[in-house]
Amino acid sequence: MDSERMDDMFRELIEEVRRGWIRFDAQVYRDILDCIPSVVILVDISGTVVDMNAAAARFVDLDRETAEKRLCGDFLHCRHCAEEVCGKTAACPCDVRVAVEMACRGKSTRRKKTMVKRLINGAAETRCLWVTAMPFQFTDCQMALLTLEDITELVPPEAS
Repeated sequence: MDSERMDDMFRELIEEVRRGWIRFDAQVYRDILDCIPSVVILVDISGTVVDMNAAAARFVDLDRETAEKRLCGDFLHCRHCAEEVCGKTAACPCDVRVAVEMACRGKSTRRKKTMVKRLINGAAETRCLWVTAMPFQFTDCQMALLTLEDITELVPPEAS
């Protein structure tokens, strides 16, 4: 599902909730989030993961309890975060972190192509991702709804 269609789907869902057509509770929220095949992460203004869907847990190979409350780079297994704290490395700010910061200031990022160098269980890998970040207001907290689409298989090796 592309990012624009996902945006439309969320807008429609939110409108139906506002009209009272859907009773929205924690389980409905979890079910909707977990059925989305793309990586979806809710991130606060400090870059800390607040929530994620099942696809995100599979992408980072961590359970929710372990993954939540981590900074984006640490959560994504950024190889630079093995040396320093996310946001403080020589590679910072990365496209993911910039997209989150912009969304927390009210500006969207749609399908920004980026390369993420990861360190998974001591093995290095590079993934090509489309990064989308949308502003998300929850009570008084400004957050970012971050989606990551792994397009590594679609990118020729010389382009990555």
